[in-house]
Amino acid sequence: MTPPVAFLEPHSSADGIAFYTADSFRENYRGDLFVALWGQYNSERHGRRVVRLDLLADGKSCRVVDFAAGFDHPLALLVDPDGGLLVADWGRGVIYRIQARGRP
Repeated sequence: MTPPVAFLEPHSSADGIAFYTADSFRENYRGDLFVALWGQYNSERHGRRVVRLDLLADGKSCRVVDFAAGFDHPLALLVDPDGGLLVADWGRGVIYRIQARGRP
């Protein structure tokens, strides 16, 4: 059995995923994976954020890094044509766009 590349927080449900293929964020983000962590309905202790899986050079492991927080229930992710990360927050009925500072 192949061991997992990363361990995500329990009770958080990894829902939306998107590989970052644009060039708006720093160069070392390219090829990394963003994951929307849903969280529990009756607790704000788990999930409710987007993490970045910083893929390491060996291709067999990565670091899980908090990227953005403050969502109700992030559900879906998409990289837009300008390189921003779109985050659909099901709990608030809003789509957020996260972009690098100084970018359109």
